[in-house]
Amino acid sequence: MASNSVTMKRNDTRPFLDVVLQDVNGSALNLQSTVVSGITFTMKDLDTDSIKVNQGDCTLVTNGSDGMVRYSWTASDTNTAGTFVGEFQIL
Repeated sequence: MASNSVTMKRNDTRPFLDVVLQDVNGSALNLQSTVVSGITFTMKDLDTDSIKVNQGDCTLVTNGSDGMVRYSWTASDTNTAGTFVGEFQIL
């Protein structure tokens, strides 16, 4: 499993979180060919185990064939300093 990290300053809402969703072999998922009712992003604080972002809506960056999705940060997502882990879910 690939590990990626993003470093941001507290209260920043840019850059957007743009990622390519991949299968277990590292190939980009074709989100056009899959029945997708939505994609969400959840993020929790590693120190406190509390949920910071709870199933935030994501959007396709392109037409979906390349697996690229975007989560747009809100002010409350980045107002706390710390180390967080995130997960995308295809619904």
